[in-house]
Amino acid sequence: MPSFFPNFTLLLYISMMNFKTNRNERRAYALADNRPQLRNLQSLRFIFIFLVFLSHYPMSDGNCVFNPGGDCGVSFFFVLSGFVLSFSYCSNRSYRSFMASRVRKIYPLYIFALVSALLVMRWNFSRANVLPLLTLTQSWFPDRDIYFGGDPTAWFISDILFLYAIYYPLRKLCMYYSWGRTLVALAIVGLCYFAVASQVPQVWVNWGLYVFPPLRMIDFALGILSFRAYDSMKNWIIPSRWMAVLQLFAISLVVGACAVWPYVP
Repeated sequence: MPSFFPNFTLLLYISMMNFKTNRNERRAYALADNRPQLRNLQSLRFIFIFLVFLSHYPMSDGNCVFNPGGDCGVSFFFVLSGFVLSFSYCSNRSYRSFMASRVRKIYPLYIFALVSALLVMRWNFSRANVLPLLTLTQSWFPDRDIYFGGDPTAWFISDILFLYAIYYPLRKLCMYYSWGRTLVALAIVGLCYFAVASQVPQVWVNWGLYVFPPLRMIDFALGILSFRAYDSMKNWIIPSRWMAVLQLFAISLVVGACAVWPYVP
């Protein structure tokens, strides 16, 4: 969880890499009246997928190669989802049309993967987790055999579907208020999180602080806010030296989050 703040900074930095660095490029961009493609995010996807892989790759002593990679990578993809949805947001699109397109995009492929896992990999299914798996609600159940049952990675899709469902009202909250009020709200949310997290029993940590969908609203909202920051600064002309400073700062935050990861809930 502590990784979502450096992920927010890193994502904002990568977005800023798409800003124009001279007046001619900015003028051409304005005439084109078209947002640039965020090509740099593609490389970031590979990096964080690799971090997740390292967090699951066991060594001879039973530990994984890079344990913080899982939390950091998963958090990044929730942040990225909020950013990309906001980047492609269309104000004329109805909520019903938006949700229908999301479900059509996710559910058929999800069912195909689920059936493939059952037939090919022979993952264990039980009566208790069949219905949650089929309805993509498994991450709402605190039972490990349900939220990690069948396909252990499907809880992420369950969370994403919930975040899609609340995207429209959450976007209004993130985009409406002034930056001052927004930063105060973020500080309050952060303090509340650490106050609650310190009291969560160890047996509930995995579900309550990692899988539980409402908790992932924080990462998702940070993605929306990172787009808001990007959109408000997209026409800035940023000197290369300041971009280098921002890059080092963002990388330092990510490294710092990984360093304190074992000690923070």
